[in-house]
Amino acid sequence: MCLRTCDMKRFAKQGLSVLLVLALSALVFVPAFAAADDPADPSPIIYVIGRTPIYAKLGTPEEKETPDAERSEILDAVKAALPSLAKAILFGQWDAYADKAYSMIMPFFEDFGLDEEGRVTNGSGVKYTWSEATLSKNYKSTNPYTYHFEYDSRLSPLEIADQLNDYVEAVKRVTGKNKVALIGRCLGANVALSYVCKYQRPRGYDGLDAFVFYDQSVSGIEVLETAFSGSVKIDPVSAGVFLGGFELTTGNAVLDQIIPLTFTMLRDTYGIEITAKLIQNIYDHIRNTAILRFIRSTFGSCPGYWSMVNDGFEEAKAYLYGAPEDAKTYKALLEKIDAYRETVQLQCEDVIAEMKAARISVAAVCKYGFAAYPLSEEARFLSDGVTGLRKQSFGATVSETDATLSSSAIAAADPAYLSPDRQIDAGTALLKDTTWYIKNYKHNSFWNSLHPLLCAVCRVPGFNVNSDPAYPQFLMMESGEQYNVFPMTEENCDPNGAIVRDGDTAVKKTFFTRLRALFAFFGNVLRVLVKR
Repeated sequence: MCLRTCDMKRFAKQGLSVLLVLALSALVFVPAFAAADDPADPSPIIYVIGRTPIYAKLGTPEEKETPDAERSEILDAVKAALPSLAKAILFGQWDAYADKAYSMIMPFFEDFGLDEEGRVTNGSGVKYTWSEATLSKNYKSTNPYTYHFEYDSRLSPLEIADQLNDYVEAVKRVTGKNKVALIGRCLGANVALSYVCKYQRPRGYDGLDAFVFYDQSVSGIEVLETAFSGSVKIDPVSAGVFLGGFELTTGNAVLDQIIPLTFTMLRDTYGIEITAKLIQNIYDHIRNTAILRFIRSTFGSCPGYWSMVNDGFEEAKAYLYGAPEDAKTYKALLEKIDAYRETVQLQCEDVIAEMKAARISVAAVCKYGFAAYPLSEEARFLSDGVTGLRKQSFGATVSETDATLSSSAIAAADPAYLSPDRQIDAGTALLKDTTWYIKNYKHNSFWNSLHPLLCAVCRVPGFNVNSDPAYPQFLMMESGEQYNVFPMTEENCDPNGAIVRDGDTAVKKTFFTRLRALFAFFGNVLRVLVKR
């Protein structure tokens, strides 16, 4: 069939009209899309916190935080259990000691554990509440905590994801924005990622602008992994480092000076090794009795804490719930644990890749500089005191806490990703260009000086470790009234990574210097006593 000339002209006009409409539409809609990447008109940031305090007997006159105990109560419990411990060591009466230890410690965890299905049935819970009416409309605030989400950390992150979705939608309604940026801190990263997997992944991440893993525990926390799997091995080397930085105040000026000096001497002699072997011996004898019962009754009953177990996950399930009858008794709990692992934890790297492909900013902010609990050889390596830096950073190569990387590791590293303290090769991390490392920053510390970095990562398109000289890849947190964060340089770090400042008493001393200090201290005490 032939087209007449007039028909061709008509179709041409129609075609030009369509093109004109499309062009005008582009002029209208392109700015709207660009606005999502405009720091002057950002998406609201929702900060998903780590742990919220749990209260037993919530809403009653007997309400109290759990687990919770005064130091005097703990000391009393320890003293009460000592006779049973002595009999166990001397005469092998370990079952009696296990029963005694369990009965002494459990009152401190009253109503903390969940039931056999991983549900709250004992009236415990969190005090956090929110309503849409109370949400701020100031989504441009430079405080990333303006919209913060709290939850019961014992529950499965997949259950909490439903609550977070309600919160996200409310924030979007209040602000009139279609997207949000998420910051997930510690366990909050597990919750935020569960929300993403459940509500954003099926939609192609269309409601998300940025995702920040802050001190994340999706990759696991060593202290939980070893405890849940019954694989605690008291490591003398990490125990020495841990005690060297241990902060213990008794309120007694004399003891507060003696304790750190004594710890140092123990660390630098055979004292730590002997003590570690003694503690290991006690643990091994009650591993399958008091320890197992305690974990199963408390943290092991909580899907939320299971979400922070990665390495040794199957071993942990076998240790805590491997008896034949457990498969039926704890069926619902085990299903919750497995569901999170399969749909979130094991999908993490795939989800990160998908978010990046969808042009969503994905970053990690990590902390280190404090010794981990010495429950395995992994505790020798850099940590924020709770979470190991290798896990936080999704795979960075890191040194032991009180050392540098080996000479071969330093030589193999790309200088652009080597930390000035020679303790980190960031080039091996999953997000090597959008992962920041902050030294001397504890796991449970939160300072406003980090807010500009968190906001920039969430709001500035393409923001990375080379974008702002004030926020390079390697930073340090300085203790003081302001707790400032500042760039790490070779000038402010010694070869072992300790901060060097004039008059800084935190710089490491040798064993003999500590020994002389201890004797000098005792000498001063004796002189005071003689004068009296």
